[in-house]
Amino acid sequence: MPKDGKDFKKSNHIQHKKGRMYENIENIHSIKVIPEKSSSDTAPDTLFSQLEDNSVPGIVMVVFSSSYLGDSGIGKMGDKIADKSDIRHGEELLLAFVNALSDPLSMPDVIAFYHKGVKLLSKDNPVSAVFQTLSEWGVQIFASEESCGKYDVEVSVAGVQIVSMQTICREMLCADKVIHP
Repeated sequence: MPKDGKDFKKSNHIQHKKGRMYENIENIHSIKVIPEKSSSDTAPDTLFSQLEDNSVPGIVMVVFSSSYLGDSGIGKMGDKIADKSDIRHGEELLLAFVNALSDPLSMPDVIAFYHKGVKLLSKDNPVSAVFQTLSEWGVQIFASEESCGKYDVEVSVAGVQIVSMQTICREMLCADKVIHP
């Protein structure tokens, strides 16, 4: 618990990093108010902790081009073949990453999916529920029309805009920060 003792559980109103207010946020287990950093704090010095108001400036976009983390395509094209434990570990890392995106203090403004990443939006994928929640909270979500067609993915997340890869590229170029896990 933070030093100031504030701990909001299952809040119905969360203020996003850029001042937007979100209602009916029920999946948050605990949101802690981060007190101002003092010289006696022993927290690790990260970029996030260095920001005055713990917000990220400008438009932040996260892009997914794989259905698990660590997929470099080597398994099919190179001589190194990823084993099932590598893929499982990549799926676990992806789940942790996606869950971290749902923190109202650090959630992105835009999320885009292309290549095999569109598979994350299918009803069979367990992380699609997190993306559904993010969409309901106002995060813009794009999926590549070309990739959805190539991998025969029916997007189950309401609010996802199916767009061309050119549109996703333009969005990436306009973002202040693009994160590609």
